[in-house]
Amino acid sequence: MSDSPRIDALRYDDKHGVAPGEEIVFLGEYFEDVDHAVVYDKNQQSLGVLLEAHPQGKDSEVAARRSLDDKLKEQQVYLQLVTADGSRSSNLAGPVRFVNP
Repeated sequence: MSDSPRIDALRYDDKHGVAPGEEIVFLGEYFEDVDHAVVYDKNQQSLGVLLEAHPQGKDSEVAARRSLDDKLKEQQVYLQLVTADGSRSSNLAGPVRFVNP
């Protein structure tokens, strides 16, 4: 069994926010088996939205893209990475501002 993912930082356009179709890059450790990210609201309740996530050729970087049709309103969200076997990151990342065009 591998260690749970740990998020140290996020990389995205924090002045503009993350619009549908745009990417968020997670930096941290133990990302080799990451499969998706779960989106939470400001109260850390799941919004029922998953972002596909893909390791970027190394164990310390994962990219996730917001779906073009996720129907989320503009809001501050938190993100948690999840591996293919269901192991969740030890922390939530955020807040991240989701915007709509």
